[in-house]
Formats: sequence, structure tokens, C-alpha cells
Amino acid sequence: MALQRSLLPSEVPEHPAVDTAHRYLPAQASTGVGGDWFDVIPLSGLRVALVVGDVVGHGMHASATMGRLRAAVHTLAHLDLAPDEVLARLDDLVDHLATEQRQADAGAPQIVGATCLYAIYDPVSRHCAMARAGHPPPTVLGRTVGCA
Repeated sequence: MALQRSLLPSEVPEHPAVDTAHRYLPAQASTGVGGDWFDVIPLSGLRVALVVGDVVGHGMHASATMGRLRAAVHTLAHLDLAPDEVLARLDDLVDHLATEQRQADAGAPQIVGATCLYAIYDPVSRHCAMARAGHPPPTVLGRTVGCA
């Protein structure tokens, strides 16, 4: 649990374009830590990236993979790529990590995938572009968008 909590943001950055709140609660403490993550990533031009993801599985391998994917999303976000391009590159990384893991330790629990929702909101144009890979879509309530 300490590993997973150390890999998640302790606070999300304040951003003039969005009001955010977060709280992470594992579904069941008995199943161990998982690979869920979320982020608010400030981008150039007042834009902001909003991310929610989940690595399939539980335990140390899922948490470590989550940390690697979260770091990759931060790097990709700052390359100014469209959401679908970020997810395509993240998918390539998941494939690479799964192959790497199979070759290193065939007896270890295998990470078989991850889900992710990646959105970029531009408060100047009031445009929100998003892509998702296996993750449920956000909930839209009036002018409020929520990602769960």
C-alpha cells in the first residue's frame, strides 16, 4: 500500500482552468494494492491534461507498472500530442512492458493490460479533446465533466 500511495500524487496542482478534487480508496484492502492512478497535468497555453488509468491486477507488479505508465503519461503530455496519440504510444509501452516481464520472470503475476482516459481541456477555446482505451467514459453533468 505504501508503494502505491508513494506513486500517486499527494496533491493535484491547482490550475486556473479547472477545479479538481481527488480521493483514492482501494476497492478491497484484502486484495492488495492495485494499479489505479489519476493526474492533473498543467500544459502550455493554460491547457490542462486530466488522466485516469488502471493497470489490470493487484499487488506490487501492478503498482510498479502503474508508476511506470504514470511517468510515461507525464512525458507524453509535455510533447503536445493529441489524446489519441498519447494513448497509442502508451499502448505500445504496455505491450513492451508485458513482453519484458514475460522474459524476465515467467512465474511472476503477469500484467496483461491497462485502461486509461486522457483529456486535454483548453479554457481559451473551451474545447475538451479526449480519448479512452478500455476505460469508462467520463460522466457529463450540465457543464461539469467528471472522470471516475
